[in-house]
Amino acid sequence: MSRLEASVEISRSAGEVFAYVIDPVHTPEWMHAVLAVSNLSSDSVEVGTTFHHRWQLLGRLLDTTYEVLECDPGRTFTYQSIISSVRRLVCLRLESTARGIRIDCYVEQDLSPLFQKDAPWAVHTAQQHLESDLLCL
Repeated sequence: MSRLEASVEISRSAGEVFAYVIDPVHTPEWMHAVLAVSNLSSDSVEVGTTFHHRWQLLGRLLDTTYEVLECDPGRTFTYQSIISSVRRLVCLRLESTARGIRIDCYVEQDLSPLFQKDAPWAVHTAQQHLESDLLCL
């Protein structure tokens, strides 16, 4: 299991940033590995909502269904894979700063079943993607 971490500060309100990051329509705009989002199980994103990402890492297409574990508006959004070849837990935490909002993101994942000997390279690439994605916000 590997852990990725990244942070970014944004000159916007917590409510505005939170609404954007949890809206599946926007996910491919700021998460570059995500090619498509579908199968949202409800009209609003809340604890228990499920959704599907088609994403790519090191040239491999991955289909992952996630479930929302925590959705505290303006503060925390956490989801985990429930159907996937990769175990992932993603957590976004928002905190007010003097200039706006800071987003701390961490991802815990196990890439070894899919990437085997290339798992260290996949982890490194995933870390780069996470840092780049947060800068796009």
